[in-house]
Amino acid sequence: MQPFGRAVWRHGRIGLELAAVRPRPAPTSGGIAAAARWPSPATCVRCQVQAIAYPARFYSSKPPSDNAENPVSPPQSEPKAAEPKVDEPASTAAKSENAEPAASWSKPSWLELPSISEERRSALNKKFSDIMDNMQSRVLNASQKLNEITGYTSIETIKLDNEQLERDLASAQARVRSARQAYKTSNNKRASTQREVTTLLARKDTWTPLDLERFTELYRTDHVLEGEVVSAQENLTEAESDEQKLSQRLNAGILKRYHEEQIWSDRIRRASTWGTWGLMGMNFVLFVVFQFVAEPWRRKRLIKGVVAEEERVLEKVQAEMALIKADLHVMAEAAATV
Repeated sequence: MQPFGRAVWRHGRIGLELAAVRPRPAPTSGGIAAAARWPSPATCVRCQVQAIAYPARFYSSKPPSDNAENPVSPPQSEPKAAEPKVDEPASTAAKSENAEPAASWSKPSWLELPSISEERRSALNKKFSDIMDNMQSRVLNASQKLNEITGYTSIETIKLDNEQLERDLASAQARVRSARQAYKTSNNKRASTQREVTTLLARKDTWTPLDLERFTELYRTDHVLEGEVVSAQENLTEAESDEQKLSQRLNAGILKRYHEEQIWSDRIRRASTWGTWGLMGMNFVLFVVFQFVAEPWRRKRLIKGVVAEEERVLEKVQAEMALIKADLHVMAEAAATV
């Protein structure tokens, strides 16, 4: 499409040049458009032939030659009028069309693929997480060292032991409840068996073979239940003893922790008190040093600097006064000689 647009533009331009070269007739109904469209006989034959030959290039696939790009200029003898401004949009359009194939799109610096930005963000997140993990580990190590120095690590050990004792005590209490429940169950079964045996003994004279068999079975069951009751009682006693021991150990651990924490807090309080006194003493020493050593030295140094500057300025003024006196003396001698 470029040769076609270039040919149209050149054809229109040649028509406008011919219209400008031709002598303008009297204004008619056709006006300038008719004069530009149809060349007059005054136009040279070569221009007419060239103007007519341009439309033939609409069907040519070859680009125009250099001679065709520079059309024949009109004779210099005739005055050439200024070209109308209608040609400017056409030339601008042709230049833009010629420049479009050569122009290439360049990616802006701020434009990037989502994958690249995501990788950059992932790298930043990973770096930040690594920094935070290292900082957290360092803080934990520092706190652990501080606890070891101040003696709070032993208190933490006692605290962990007390927590374990609390769990053991809870399990011991659960065993006590289960043992007590088993003891009650066995005792109730034996009591019901004994009541039934007592009932059978009350009507011993009227026993039947079934009653005798039932009595024998109840007697055996009572003997078994008696052993279960004794065993449940022993288990209950042992569970209660263990619970009591664990409770005593837990109370002792709580008291020990409280005592150690009191000692630790007193130590920290003493250290804080001594630290406060040390800071106060340091502030007092700094105050004394600044007031009685640094301040007089700074004042003397400032005075020496001011005195030296005054002496330098005074010497400069004296030198200028000496020059002025010498000039005045010379002027006076010159005036005296005249």
